[in-house]
Amino acid sequence: AHPKQQTLFPVLCGCCIVHCFYPSSDLIAHENTMDGKKNVTATEEIWQRVEEARNIENPVRGLGPYMTIEIAPGGTADGSQDGSKEDHLSHAMNGQSGCAGGGGEYNDEESDINTQQPQALDILYARSPLQPDIHQQCIDLLTENLGSVYEDDTERGPIMDTAIGAIEHEDARFLLVFNEATLVAYITFRFNVNDEEYPTEEVLYVYELQVSKEYQHRHGIGRRLMALMEVVGLRAKMKKVMLTVFKRNEKAYRFYTRRMSYETDAICQPNDENGQSDYEVLSKELK
Repeated sequence: AHPKQQTLFPVLCGCCIVHCFYPSSDLIAHENTMDGKKNVTATEEIWQRVEEARNIENPVRGLGPYMTIEIAPGGTADGSQDGSKEDHLSHAMNGQSGCAGGGGEYNDEESDINTQQPQALDILYARSPLQPDIHQQCIDLLTENLGSVYEDDTERGPIMDTAIGAIEHEDARFLLVFNEATLVAYITFRFNVNDEEYPTEEVLYVYELQVSKEYQHRHGIGRRLMALMEVVGLRAKMKKVMLTVFKRNEKAYRFYTRRMSYETDAICQPNDENGQSDYEVLSKELK
């Protein structure tokens, strides 16, 4: 063997001395360098897949039948009591069953909307920057929903700033739900990595899911948007759908974890000195 590749050391084994070869420091350094190069290569490949996803012109192309929500008399989406269209969306497009949950500040309170007449809600895809009037409708809806959850301005202010930043980010993508010209719901998402400092997976990250109070619950809007997120992520070859939810927003947390079967992601770490966290990072694998 090359003298720089191996070094001979005696090792006491029972009643005899066994001569064993151990890697030299030069070899260890070489292997560490190779491991570092492999990690860099893997990271570059992850970011490349993220960039390819970001370059998709319209990630919901071909999903036309699922881009309209029919609210039948009685208040349920598509006249269904079990959200079957949402349940079968992933199955129909990608061989999946069920539907994904989502991020943001979803609320599942009872709805007071009058649905004696059928309504058709249109889901439109958009990317940043939004048109000024649509941007303002998103901010208005965000303000309406956050105001009911975060009564303290010291909490609501920073959260609002972060949410507005997500809307205005250059990589932001949107599904916007309209009743004619009125925005009744939206979801903000990006193609990204699971951890920008130490990325290990490419993901679709949901930043906000907001549904107007009068359209919350029974209409299947949040459910439909989440199902579409799962399909979009699969099509773009993302590994997961991820989101962050504040634990104090109990209705949103319940919606994601109980109804949508999202689980705490391994990346989630405590953020206070007591080893606790006021939020959770949730995720669902896409297979």
